[in-house]
Amino acid sequence: MSAEASSTSSEMRVKSLVSTARRQRCLLLLLTAVLGPSSVLASDRVPVLVWTNDRSVSFPQHLAGHSVSRHEFQNSYVKDLTLDNQDNIVLFMQDELSAKDFARFSDAYHSDEEKNSFRHVKSLMSEMTSTFLPSVHNPASVLMEVENLKSRKVKILDDPQDILLETDDEPHMIIVRLPELRHHSHKSFSHLDNVIGVVSLQLKALTRPFIAFYTAALSSKDTSHESHRQGRRLMEDSGAISEIFVNVSDTFYFYTQNLTLGNDSIAAVEVDDKNTQCNETDRNCDIVLKFGGIEHNNMFDPQIRFQFNITSDSFWYLSQFTLEYWMTPSSNSSPRVDSSMHTVEYRTDFVYQTPIGFSFHCNHLPLIPDKNDSYSLSFQFNKFQIQPFVREGYEGRFGHYNDCVGFFTVGTWMFLISAAILIAILFFGIIMLLKVSTQDRFDDAKGKTITVTSAEG
Repeated sequence: MSAEASSTSSEMRVKSLVSTARRQRCLLLLLTAVLGPSSVLASDRVPVLVWTNDRSVSFPQHLAGHSVSRHEFQNSYVKDLTLDNQDNIVLFMQDELSAKDFARFSDAYHSDEEKNSFRHVKSLMSEMTSTFLPSVHNPASVLMEVENLKSRKVKILDDPQDILLETDDEPHMIIVRLPELRHHSHKSFSHLDNVIGVVSLQLKALTRPFIAFYTAALSSKDTSHESHRQGRRLMEDSGAISEIFVNVSDTFYFYTQNLTLGNDSIAAVEVDDKNTQCNETDRNCDIVLKFGGIEHNNMFDPQIRFQFNITSDSFWYLSQFTLEYWMTPSSNSSPRVDSSMHTVEYRTDFVYQTPIGFSFHCNHLPLIPDKNDSYSLSFQFNKFQIQPFVREGYEGRFGHYNDCVGFFTVGTWMFLISAAILIAILFFGIIMLLKVSTQDRFDDAKGKTITVTSAEG
């Protein structure tokens, strides 16, 4: 008999565990469906307001400015409040919320709706035992994981006018899904506050006490300067740096930032190995770089070609710079079938003659037009540096650079000329002071009057 009783007891425990697991799984699925997967997995720190009409409940003290961790919120604020507690648990869940929203839309000195959007919440917090946690890590998922809450019946409330609870004979977990906050304004938060007020009135009418949690799935951002932030974001995006570096078998290096062709940006290039060769012995370096992503006048498969040669005194120079591309007659034409090859030659004087083993560098190159001075397909290089015929011992890095700006820059000349003018003025003034002579004759009232003849003058 004892064996059978033990077996029966074990089966009952197993069934109880299975039932609890199913209930927990159902609760998890319900909360995920109601709050959305982003709220269940949210990692933002959001504020939590807690109030209760149960006088036996007390809240732990928290430090000002302290961010409550997930573990601390679970153990100190949820488990302790619901341990051996038969109160109803109410979760007011908002899509997004931040502590700044209370500061912006809640006025402690006014009770009207236009200036104090949280007047019902303020009244509930003042009348009941309450606490405010400005920053809690993922409180929504914590509330659904606590064992003491999973054992309660779940009631999901979308409309505050619905019947809250048909019976109050056992504790419930009531999830109030607040309307989505489309924009941050006094009117939007006042509407949410009214929903909380209506539900709270129904909760007060019940005989069973309740503990209310008001929080959100995500942390909201300040939208009062949304257009300003968008402007800054556009400026940041427009000022983003796109870097291109090309290394051809440690014989040719090429680097630039924000390369543009006409009005199109070039984010990446690749070397055409078949048509690229660079050999100091042959005194010739022919580099072909392909780039895509250009939609300019039905253009496709564009590539640029650099050709370098060496002078008799061991200086390298850019002898040819061309753009080669295919173009279709119209947008409806079939590429590769109706297309034709085009070549645009560019001026090469933007690269100076440079000794072999040195690179050419220029921070701000002007727009490079073609030989006909047309700017429709002009190139723009920034932070430009290039070096063909890389010698042994300098692999992996540029050699010393020959800069496009000499020693006497515009600023240097302005300083020298201004200093020269000021020094000339000072020198002229000193000379004039040195020519000033003092009087060597003085009148004596008792003596003879001094007369100066014209000859003496």
